Amino acid sequence: MSDVNLALHIYRDYLEGEPDVIFVLSGDCDILPALKMVRDKSSAPNAKKVMRIICLPTEEDGLLFSRLPFHYQVARTVKLGASDLRLSQFDKRLETSPGNFVECPDTWL
Repeated sequence: MSDVNLALHIYRDYLEGEPDVIFVLSGDCDILPALKMVRDKSSAPNAKKVMRIICLPTEEDGLLFSRLPFHYQVARTVKLGASDLRLSQFDKRLETSPGNFVECPDTWL
């Protein structure tokens, strides 16, 4: 339900006039219909313009979007490489509350 929930919140937030920028980091394209709805709605005269950015953790610079002509240019795309993702990770071991820790699996590193 997280993809649908995110899509609904993106569209609701746009309709309520809150965001100036919508920034999504996703490994799939499920969110693109919501970004398309925002693009279509914001292209109307006197509509609030909002920047839409989607970052895909992929090595295939734009290849994913070239395969989806219906959704192409729904948002500005940014390619993230493995080094970007590595720099964005939490420490291997985190304290979630006093005395309680979680550790990421070695396969995530």
